[in-house]
Amino acid sequence: MYPEFTNPELLFFLLILGLIFLVVWYCLCRCCGSNVVIGNSSINNLKYIRYIVRFVIVLLFIFIFAGLSVKCMVSDRHVIFLVDESRSIDAESQKFIYNYLQDLFAANKRFTYTLVYFAREPKLAGTVNDFVRHKLNLVQIQDQKNIEIDSDWSSETDIASAIELAEVLCGILPNLVQIAGNTTADNLILSDCNYEIVLISDGNETVGNAIETSAYCPIPISTVPVPASSLPEISVTNFNIPTELKSGETFNIDLTIYSNQSSEAVVSIFCNEFKIYSETKKLYAGENNFRLQQITSDDRIQEFSVRVESDNDTKKENNYSRKIAIVKDQPRILMIDSGPEVLFDFVAAMSEQGLKIEVRPAEGIPKTMDGFLQFDSVIISNIPATAFSLQQMKLLRDYVYEFGGGLIMLGGENSFGQGGYYKTVIEDILPVRCNFDDEKEKPAIAISLVIDRSGSMSGDKIMIAQKAAKNAVDLLSSNDFISIIAYDAIPHVIVPSQKVTSQSAIHTAINSLISGGGTNIYSALQESYEQLNWLNVQSKHVILLTDGKSESGNFEELLKRITAGGITVTIISIGDADDELLRQITELGNGRFYRAENLNSVPQIFANETMLSGKSAIREIPFAPIVVTKNDILNGISIDRIPLLLGFVRTKSKPASKIILTTETGEPLLNWQHYGIGIAAAFTSDVKNHWAAEWLVWNDFTKFWSQLIRFTMKQQKSDNSVIDCKFVDGRIEVVVDVTDSAERFIDAASGILTIITPDLSKQKITFEQIASGRYKAIFRTKFRGNYQLQIRLQSKEQQTLLQHSCGIVIDYADELRNNKVNSELLRNIAELTGGNFNPDPADIFLKKNKSAFKIVSLRPYLFVTIILLFLLDLFWRRKYDW
Repeated sequence: MYPEFTNPELLFFLLILGLIFLVVWYCLCRCCGSNVVIGNSSINNLKYIRYIVRFVIVLLFIFIFAGLSVKCMVSDRHVIFLVDESRSIDAESQKFIYNYLQDLFAANKRFTYTLVYFAREPKLAGTVNDFVRHKLNLVQIQDQKNIEIDSDWSSETDIASAIELAEVLCGILPNLVQIAGNTTADNLILSDCNYEIVLISDGNETVGNAIETSAYCPIPISTVPVPASSLPEISVTNFNIPTELKSGETFNIDLTIYSNQSSEAVVSIFCNEFKIYSETKKLYAGENNFRLQQITSDDRIQEFSVRVESDNDTKKENNYSRKIAIVKDQPRILMIDSGPEVLFDFVAAMSEQGLKIEVRPAEGIPKTMDGFLQFDSVIISNIPATAFSLQQMKLLRDYVYEFGGGLIMLGGENSFGQGGYYKTVIEDILPVRCNFDDEKEKPAIAISLVIDRSGSMSGDKIMIAQKAAKNAVDLLSSNDFISIIAYDAIPHVIVPSQKVTSQSAIHTAINSLISGGGTNIYSALQESYEQLNWLNVQSKHVILLTDGKSESGNFEELLKRITAGGITVTIISIGDADDELLRQITELGNGRFYRAENLNSVPQIFANETMLSGKSAIREIPFAPIVVTKNDILNGISIDRIPLLLGFVRTKSKPASKIILTTETGEPLLNWQHYGIGIAAAFTSDVKNHWAAEWLVWNDFTKFWSQLIRFTMKQQKSDNSVIDCKFVDGRIEVVVDVTDSAERFIDAASGILTIITPDLSKQKITFEQIASGRYKAIFRTKFRGNYQLQIRLQSKEQQTLLQHSCGIVIDYADELRNNKVNSELLRNIAELTGGNFNPDPADIFLKKNKSAFKIVSLRPYLFVTIILLFLLDLFWRRKYDW
C-alpha cells in the first residue's frame, strides 16, 4: 500500500504553505517566547495551537485537490467468457460448450464473470446489467443458445473483435463500441480485480487477425477448442474458372469437394441456370479434386455454378458455389421493340458491320444488372414507358451512368413523350425532353382527370395519383382545357373545366386530394361528361383511375351520350378493382384499359394518355435532315445525299446535349450527351419501313447506324493494367497495377470503385495508392450474391487510364467451407498471452494469479477530518473568546 496523487501538480501549494508556516512560527516565537505554557495562566499561548490547527486544515485541502489516494493489492478474479456462436458451431458443438461451462462453474467458485457471444460481431449475452457480477444461471445460457441465429449476422467469425471488446470491458482500450443498442461499456469496467479471458471456439476465423490482436493483449487468454462435428458433412471448398474467356473456347473447371467421410454425391454444373454437366462422383474423406472441360456459350457474362447433392450430408448451404466469367466477343447490342420481326433488315445490316444485335420484345427487358451488362449498348425502339418497371429504369440508369453502357432511343408512336417517358428516370438519361412548346401548331385538347379518392386509396396510392395528375397537367399547353374530378360515393370537382393558364395553381388544387368514402364510378363519369361536353376542341378525353368496385349504374346509356359528344374514356385499374366492368366501360367509351400492377407506372400511363389524346407529338411529313454539328458518327457519310424521312416525334433539346441533326423546323432529330461515364443518344425518327423507308435503301444507311451505335457503346479500357479482384476476410479487395505504354508505373492517379450490391444498392469506394503504380480499394460485404464492379482510374491530367467492368460472386461464408478445428490458432493465442490451451474445466484458471491493484481515494476521510478540526477550532474560539 502506498499513496498516489491524481493531480500531483497541485502539491506546489505545499511550498507556499510551508513558507507561511515558517513566518507564523517566527512571529509566535518572538511574541510568546521560547516556552509555551498551556494552562489558565497562559491562555494567550493557545493561539499557537490555533494556528497549527488551521495550518493542518489548509494542508488537508491541498491533499484533497491533489487527489490523495492509496493503492492496495487485491486478489479478486473476474473472467470474461468469449463464446463462439457462428454458423460453424452446430447443435453438437453447442452441447459441448454448455457442458463445459457447467463443469467449469461447478469446479470453480470464487470469481465474477461477463459472458460475451461472438460471430461476425461480439455482443453481450443479455442486457448490460444482467451479466456482470452475478451468479451463473446455466438455464439462461442454454436458453440463449437456443435462440435462432441470424444467418447474415453470424455468417462470419471475428475472434479479434471479441478480444478487443474484452479489452474494452477491462478498461485497457478506450470504449469505441456500442453494446446492447445504444449502451456503452463504461459501466462494465471493473478496476479492482484480476482479469482473465476464456475463449471457447473452433478457431475458424474468417474476418480479422486474432493473432495480431492477441499479441498486444496484456490479459491472459485461455483457449478451449470446440471439437469438430461428427455428423456427415460435404462442402464445395474450391471452384475456379478463368475470369475472361473467348466465345466457343474450351476451358477447365477446377473443383474441390470436402467430405468428412466416404460418400457418393451428384455433381452438377450450370451455366446461366442451364445444366451443362451432371455425374455421380465417389467422395473420400478429405479433399476431393476434379477437373472438367467445358465450352463457352455466346452470352457476354456467364455465371457458372456447381451444386453437390448427397443424402449423406448435414448442412446444405455450403453445397454450391458460383463464379462469373466475361466472354470477349464481337460487340453485343440489345434492341427492344414491340415488333421484332420488322427489324430483320436492320439487324442483318448491322451484322455485316460486326455488331451482334439481339432483338427482344418488351417482356425481354433485363431485370438485373447482369442482364444489362451482357450488352455494350441498348436501343429502345417504339416501346412505351409502361413496359419498364421503376426498378428496370433505375438499372438502365446505373448501366449508363456507372458502367458506361450506351443508350439510344428511336422514334415511334410509343416513344419519347408519346410513349409516356415525360418526367421518368429514362428521360433524365436522354439528351432531349419529351415535351415541346409549339403552341400555334398544336391543336387544343380537353382532358378530364377522374381520380378515385375512396378510403382504399390512402397512403402511397393517393400520392401516386397526385403525381400522375401533375405530370398530365405539365404536358398540356395554355390552349388546352383541364378538369379534375375526385370521387368517392359522390363526385367532387377539384378543378372545373378551364384553360391551363396557371399550372402551379392547378398543382395546388391537386395537392388537396385526400382519401375517404365509397366508390361510385357512374356519377364520376357523368360529372366528367358535364365538364367536357360544352367544349369545342379537336379531342376530348377522360382518364379515370380506380382501385375499387363501383356502385351500380346504367353505364351503357351514359357511355352512348359520352361517345356521341366525341369523348373517349381510358381507365387505369390498380388494387382490387373490378377489371371486367372497367374493360366493358373502355370498350363502350372507345378508350384503352390499363392494369397497373406497379403503382409507379401510373404517372407514365397518365402522361402517355395525355400525349395520345391529340397525337400532338407526332409529325408525319417528309423532311430532309439538316446537319448542325460534324461528329465521328458522320465520318465518310455523304451529307448532301441524306435521303428524306417521313416522320418524327417532337421533343426539346436539353441545354447540355450535342445536336448533330435537326428537322427542317429546327426540332431535334439526332442528339447525344454524356451521362456519367456513358453516352445516351436520341434519334426521333425510326429505322423501319414506316418513316425511314428511303433510308433503308440509302448507301450509307449501314455505315451511319453502325457508327452511331459504336459511338455510344460501352468502352473497356484496360490496356497496360493488371486487375486482381478477390473476396477475402468478409470483404472485396480490388488491386490495380497501372503502367504506361513504356511499362512505367503511373503514380498520383485517382480512381473510383462503383459497386452494385445484391440488393441493388450502390456504393462508391475511392482507390488509394499503396505502392508505385498500384491502387487498392476495399469494400466490406453484407450480403451473399452477385456484386457488379465498375473500376475507373484517371491520371492527374484527368485522362482515363482504366475503365473496366467485372463481377464477383459471394456464394456462402468461409465459415462453412470446412469441418476442421483450427487448434494451431487457438494454441498460439494462449501462448502469446500466457493463458492455458485446452485445459480441463477444473484447471482452466491460472494457478499463480497476479495480484491487481485497487485504488482507494482518501478524499472522504480528509473531508471528515477537516470538519472535526474546524469544529474544534470553533469550540476553542467560543470558550476562550479568541
